Amino acid sequence: MRKNVIFTIVFAAVIAGLVQLHSYSQKEMADAVSELTITSIDGIADISYPSAVEERNDIPFVKLIDPEVRKSIPDSVDVEIYRPGKIFLAKGFNADDPAQLKNFSNIVISGNVIDGFNSENLTDEAVTQISTSVKASVEQNAAQSSFLISDWTDKPAEEINGTKVLRYEYKQVNSADRITCMALTYLFKGNKQVEVLMSAQEKEYAEWAAINDKIVSGIVIK
Repeated sequence: MRKNVIFTIVFAAVIAGLVQLHSYSQKEMADAVSELTITSIDGIADISYPSAVEERNDIPFVKLIDPEVRKSIPDSVDVEIYRPGKIFLAKGFNADDPAQLKNFSNIVISGNVIDGFNSENLTDEAVTQISTSVKASVEQNAAQSSFLISDWTDKPAEEINGTKVLRYEYKQVNSADRITCMALTYLFKGNKQVEVLMSAQEKEYAEWAAINDKIVSGIVIK
C-alpha cells in the first residue's frame, strides 16, 4: 500500500477490547512469548510473533470493531476498508462467543510506502512534529467515538534492526469508564513505515506488553 503521508492512525483504536487469557499461567505465557512464527506484511516487512497470539484473517472486521466506534460509522460504509494488514488475537479466540467479543486484547499492524520520505532525514525536530501530529490524530479520532484519552507518554526515539522507532503509550476510556491501555509504535526505514497498535486491559497489560515488545523487536523492514 502506498501512502503520501508520514503516518496513518489505525482507525480510532478500532479494536479496543480484551480477550481473557484464562487458559495461560504465567509460565505458559512466558513460554508462549518465546516461541516465534514469521509472517510478512505487504512485501514491506517480516514480522515475528509469539505463539501466545495468532494471526486472524478469517474474522469479518465488523465483528471486531468496538461498539462505540461502530456507532460513528455510517451504515453505508464498508468497514473492511479499515482492516489493518495484520490482526493478532489471543490463541484460540472465538469470534462467535459474545463474551469474548465484548472484551478482547489485540495487536494490529499495517505497513506503508511513503512517497518522498526518507527515514534518514528524521531529525529531532521532525520526530517532535510527528509526535505532536500523532497525538492530535489519536485525540481527534477518540473524540469522534466518545472516548477520552489520558496519560499520554512519548517514549524516547530508538533504533531496532536498523529502523527508526517511535513509541507512544496512553489510556483510552469509553463512556462506561472502561480503561484500555494502548501502545502505538511506528517503525521507519527508507521510505517504508510499519505501524503497530496494541490494546489491553490494565490487569493484563504486562502480559500483552511483553508480547507487543517481542513483536516490535522482531520486525524487519525490507
